[in-house]
Amino acid sequence: LVPWAYAATPFRCKMDGAALRQKCSTCDGHGIENDLKSFRRRVVSACSLTDNDSVKKNKKTNVIVIKRKQYNRRIGDVPKVFPRVWQNSDEVVERIQSEFPNANVTGIYAEDLSLCDQVALAHDTDVLIGMHGAGLVHLWWLQKHAVIVELIPRSQRGNAAFITLAKLLGIKHKGFTQVLEKKTIVNVNVNLLLKDLSSLI
Repeated sequence: LVPWAYAATPFRCKMDGAALRQKCSTCDGHGIENDLKSFRRRVVSACSLTDNDSVKKNKKTNVIVIKRKQYNRRIGDVPKVFPRVWQNSDEVVERIQSEFPNANVTGIYAEDLSLCDQVALAHDTDVLIGMHGAGLVHLWWLQKHAVIVELIPRSQRGNAAFITLAKLLGIKHKGFTQVLEKKTIVNVNVNLLLKDLSSLI
């Protein structure tokens, strides 16, 4: 999935300047959406999962928060520590659970799980919340009724990568920009996030 993120058209939006970003924001996805949906079906099937687009009444809302810690990535052949760490993710998980006691709220580090466990969690999720970054590729496995909430630091505003992927897959995307970014640390304005989530949970 990582090479796809850097090579394919939707994620080139991130890297090729404002003109292409604008085109991505208005792209209808014609010619690529079927390939993305076909890949999704194969992965979901390989993990022994089945889509069920009907929302069950009286079902608790499943909320997954993808937390983020410091990790290594490669710039070419050179490993480099990627520094953007979401500092108050535990507080976000706790406050969402407190504010919405009828929801099932889980915070995860996706890299601690097997691939199919990651896919299964996303597939059963109604609201997927995460900081802008590779973890949001898991919006690929969401079902039609679900929504992705992308937490967007100032440095990533205007980056249409995940908006584009959500649009191509037919998934509702909500961006949240009240994210304080100070050097390597990011923190979310929890009170404003809870206010935004009140219409989703």
